[in-house]
Amino acid sequence: MASTTQFLISLPPKPPYLLSYSSPSKPRFINITCCLSIQQARNDQTTSSGSNALNGLRVAFAAGGTGGHIYPAVAIADELKLVNPTSEILFLGRPNSMESTAIPSAHFEFKSIPAVKLVRPFFSLRNLLLPYFLIKSITKCFTLLSKFEPHLVVGTGGYVSFPVCLAALLKGIKVVIQEQNSVPGIANRFLSLFADLVFVAFNSTVQSFPRKEKCVVCGNPVRLSLKNSVSKAVSRLHFFPWLEKMEGSSEEIKVILVLGGSLGANAVNIALLNVYSQLLLEHENWFIIWQTGVESFNEMESLVRSHPRLLLAPFLHSMNMAYAAADLVVSRAGAMTCSEILATGKPSILKKMHFLLSTLKIAYVLDTLRPEENENKFVAATRERQKWDNADYMCMGHILNSLSDGLFDTYKNEVTIKELWDKLETRYVTEDVTSKKFLVSRFNNYQMVYGRSVME
Repeated sequence: MASTTQFLISLPPKPPYLLSYSSPSKPRFINITCCLSIQQARNDQTTSSGSNALNGLRVAFAAGGTGGHIYPAVAIADELKLVNPTSEILFLGRPNSMESTAIPSAHFEFKSIPAVKLVRPFFSLRNLLLPYFLIKSITKCFTLLSKFEPHLVVGTGGYVSFPVCLAALLKGIKVVIQEQNSVPGIANRFLSLFADLVFVAFNSTVQSFPRKEKCVVCGNPVRLSLKNSVSKAVSRLHFFPWLEKMEGSSEEIKVILVLGGSLGANAVNIALLNVYSQLLLEHENWFIIWQTGVESFNEMESLVRSHPRLLLAPFLHSMNMAYAAADLVVSRAGAMTCSEILATGKPSILKKMHFLLSTLKIAYVLDTLRPEENENKFVAATRERQKWDNADYMCMGHILNSLSDGLFDTYKNEVTIKELWDKLETRYVTEDVTSKKFLVSRFNNYQMVYGRSVME
């Protein structure tokens, strides 16, 4: 009797939240649910010919383009290797790209495939050769998958995953999709029609897929390296080795980690470009670790003056060290960045908090009350309350984690996010507007007096 290998995809008993913080007390422990858990049940019987049974799960990942697509795949691969060390992992992506360096640095095998990119608008002349390049890429993927013979292919979005997953479907290999964002891209929407399962981070994302019965809401995966405990002192020496010879207490040092995206977030980079020199000049104990993004690095490097307390890098591969060294994180509010900030429990300044919550389609709980519970047992009413509870929980986690320790202690006991948001608006919007009106009225009352200095 030939040996068989059975693969069980274990789903959570109920849709967990994207984030969960254990208790409103310091330190803040935050757990991020991994989106994919695959266990292999092996049959120890040998074949009639005496050949050995399969001793490892083989999984191919299609990931590339940006860190938001690459590192969820790395996180899932880490988890697979942790659960089953004999698992074999293969990553497929573009040559001379971000994934071609990030994947080997994560100690996984990487094979390159021809790039296929859809140019927008769709009717652009540059898309005329798209069918040719797509067929070429699928053929290459088909060859690589035939050699590796994976039991499962995982696509984490981006145009790199499209030819890989199509080749897997043509070979009859099981395909699953992982979507990190609240709004899926074109590739994942199309592939979801044929995938066995679609893992999403947010409840609202399910509505964006045509076959909702395939969707499993279970949060974003976070790399195992970010969960490893690294001391702040060791991490800071990693980026600023000369600190070892510095006299005085290292406790006074404050490190700001600025994440300008994996490719480059212009708004964040330009904002820091305007203030970094003044910050370092006015605060002698402040240090800045600045990830500009690969595409923005050359421009930023030409504009930024070298400083011993400033580290400028196109991309940080040792993110566990960066988060451990940081006292504050300044970043664009990308889905994976938010998940990692929550996992590491770092105070952060996210660009446009309300915009982030609106993007996640959960901002409505800021100005609406929870649907009342009554004798109505209809499924629709129950789901509406559950949806509101999920959104309230996620908003609370995002906002509390972005507050300083002092503000966190002040507002941690708020029952609902609406109460928290109203108090923050009262303190930081209403009071600020009042003070501005006062200053404007003072300005309007100014009168020019000849013979008197304007500085008086």
